[in-house]
Amino acid sequence: MWQAGVPHDVFDAERSAGPVRRRLVEHDRHGVQRGSAYWSVTGFEEVRRALREPAVFSSHQGGIRLEDPSPGGLAGDRLTIVGMDPPEHLGYRLAVNRNFLPRVIERLRDRVEAIAADAVDRLAALPAGRPHDLVGAVSAEVPLLVIAELLGVDRADRERFRRWTDIVVSPDDPEFATSRAEVMEAVRSFMAYGASVLAARRAEPRDDMMSAIAHAEVEGEPMDDAHQAAMWFIFLIGGNETTRNALTGAVLAFDRHPDQLEAVRSGTVPWEAVADEVLRWWSPVNYLRRTLSTDTELGGRSLRAGDKAVLWLAAANRDPAQFTDPHRFDLSRANAADHLALGHAAHFCLGAHLARLELAVTLRLLYDRLPGLRVAGPPRRARANFINGVTSLPVALA
Repeated sequence: MWQAGVPHDVFDAERSAGPVRRRLVEHDRHGVQRGSAYWSVTGFEEVRRALREPAVFSSHQGGIRLEDPSPGGLAGDRLTIVGMDPPEHLGYRLAVNRNFLPRVIERLRDRVEAIAADAVDRLAALPAGRPHDLVGAVSAEVPLLVIAELLGVDRADRERFRRWTDIVVSPDDPEFATSRAEVMEAVRSFMAYGASVLAARRAEPRDDMMSAIAHAEVEGEPMDDAHQAAMWFIFLIGGNETTRNALTGAVLAFDRHPDQLEAVRSGTVPWEAVADEVLRWWSPVNYLRRTLSTDTELGGRSLRAGDKAVLWLAAANRDPAQFTDPHRFDLSRANAADHLALGHAAHFCLGAHLARLELAVTLRLLYDRLPGLRVAGPPRRARANFINGVTSLPVALA
């Protein structure tokens, strides 16, 4: 079902029947049970309420993925800020929050411009007579290089990191991994590399984000090694995958809605105003899982403590009760910033300002340098339902 894209027709039908519905168990491509039955939440107000109430809808209890984690997997999830609940979550967020403030991210603009310009120029230099893969050339390249540079990954190691990220985010896609052992090896390699960089920054601090993590404190005490490694892991994954897929989604959106591209080119809409509608329309992360800490009602249904709820961000962002003509990509949409693509409330994405900067800069350079850019074939989608991922997209340069 997901290979053809996000099943918005299914979500629309489900939401019409009720914004909170019970679903039975699913299995992955290996035949392994992905988890227990769950509540499928597709309404905007219901998803937003669940995100706003972590005391009821817990990340800590069962993690954030549809499949029920192993004890070891859940313990690992709980080391990351996305797997924590308040008040613990707030302490770890505050330890690094200052590194993601708008004024700090703005200082990265020149470096983001340079990285994006280099990627776009290399794409533009390719022969114009045949299609080229936008994902490999630009969408995956720019955010990977930006976040890897911020987090101390050596340039020589960045291809390894792209592969590890693909495996961790899309473990069911045979293009990236053929067994669970391969997935676990990628996780171990990822974490071991991070631990070595953190150790180096503890010994010799630099003026970078990795040093900030290595010397972070939580409520006046040094952050322990395990939480530092988990922080590095989640930043590298999140900072890479979200923007990567949003960039590809933006090109697909402009290709399908050429009037919106013309609105930007004419100056009617500034490039800096594009990101929120791209994020709403594309939704790089399809869902977040929560586990009920206590009995509650949601969308007219009675949920019990211990139940699993899957909050479909992609469905909420296309809810006609919140967004008029929701399947249309519309840069004049007054409430586009209400989207939930970057989470909400306590778990709103720390890297939101960086993602918006990368999107605005890269898309402007891409269409300025390649005004004739167009999609030349169907996208090859990642075999995953957690992310709205595209592994390749053929584009014609003129």
